[in-house]
Amino acid sequence: MAISLFFISINTSLALEFQLTSPESVNAKESFTVSIEASTSEKYDVKITVQDSNKKIISEIYNDGWKNPYYYLKSIFSDQKEFKIRVTGNPGKYDICARLRKTGKTSFTEQCKEINVNQAVNPDSDIEEKSEKKSSKKLEEDSDEDDDENDEKDNEDEEDEDQKENNVKSINNSQTTNKQYESLSLQKKEEPIKEEKIILNEKNLTLQEQTTFNTKYQTQQIYILYFFLAVCIVIIILLVLKRL
Repeated sequence: MAISLFFISINTSLALEFQLTSPESVNAKESFTVSIEASTSEKYDVKITVQDSNKKIISEIYNDGWKNPYYYLKSIFSDQKEFKIRVTGNPGKYDICARLRKTGKTSFTEQCKEINVNQAVNPDSDIEEKSEKKSSKKLEEDSDEDDDENDEKDNEDEEDEDQKENNVKSINNSQTTNKQYESLSLQKKEEPIKEEKIILNEKNLTLQEQTTFNTKYQTQQIYILYFFLAVCIVIIILLVLKRL
């Protein structure tokens, strides 16, 4: 407990009481002056910011150019007591806060005041230049996007044309194939039909022919046999008559 009180007393002794003076109402994107008063001649780091309700910084501070006020301006106070600030956010009610920190230390003293930010009337020239550059850059990007879209459209058109050509070729090939098929079909139809004898029961006819052939052959054999017998009978009769 004693140690905690000791460190608190040290931090309190290092903290510096000061007075923050700033306008109650300013215009957005236009610079204004803030002053800090304190009874000291020692070196202090300074941070001055305009913050919204979520502690988001929406301002810049000038020190050899417009800077991000998130970082301290090292050892600038008490040689410099007036600082140029401007709000970069939208109109509304915000808090302007100033911190003083002993150079080389971590403890700080902070004071905040409410400030009303109005619409921009006469924006700083560098902001207008930045805005114009952003606008021109956006126009260039939009133009590039349009060019890309046109290129894509041209490519799509070329692909469509190629697809159409392929479809036409496919249709032509199909028609050619159909014509060739029809031509072959016509040729087949025009070929003369060969007349062929229709033989029914070819097997039976062959048997009949064999039967007929065998019958004629047997008849001839019978006639020969009869003729031989007749000759024999005649010879026998002649022999018998001769003996008598």
